[in-house]
Amino acid sequence: MQAHFNVKRSRIFTVGTAVFIAAALLLSGCSASNQVKPFQMVFCGNPLDASKIESYGANLSSSMPQLTVENQDPVFTPILAGEGLTQEDQITGAAGQTKFTALIAAQEIDVAICTLDTAEIQARNESFMPLDQIFTAEELEQLGDRQLSFELTELKDGEEVPTGQNTPACGVALTADDELAAIFGDQPIGVFVADNSPNAELAKEVMRQLAGF
Repeated sequence: MQAHFNVKRSRIFTVGTAVFIAAALLLSGCSASNQVKPFQMVFCGNPLDASKIESYGANLSSSMPQLTVENQDPVFTPILAGEGLTQEDQITGAAGQTKFTALIAAQEIDVAICTLDTAEIQARNESFMPLDQIFTAEELEQLGDRQLSFELTELKDGEEVPTGQNTPACGVALTADDELAAIFGDQPIGVFVADNSPNAELAKEVMRQLAGF
């Protein structure tokens, strides 16, 4: 069984969605498909302790030396994105979401560890690879309700209304170990692979390891 999420967004995110899509369209042609790029993982949430990401990245790189792609070290990038608690948080979070979208459109992101309110926008924009392209049917059964999908919405009278349909399962819920808890606190998080990842096979490998396979 998949876990479906309908995360309520503020009005600034409703307006911001149009900005995100525009940014993606502007940047979508900027990347050469044959260009070798370093593996990049982003960490998206609001709040987010960016100071803890370096040690997490170092430990992951130590356990997966293949993250160094043609002598290019992996990149671990914090993005302060998501609703937050205050109006100032929402403005900062909207700017971060725009950056997140732009990086995906430019094929700069391979894997993202995100809070669910951050992930839902990208999932609705089909920015994440469906899990059935990463895991076998048997493995998906083992994941059970750790599979993440998000309820689709449509704009009616200026408000986003659920359609009753969901995105494909595209993320795996993570239990926050000590390192991830230091970054995200107690916020629910998941791991996702960018649908246009420049290092897709490596990104799938990382996803599988983080999911416990």
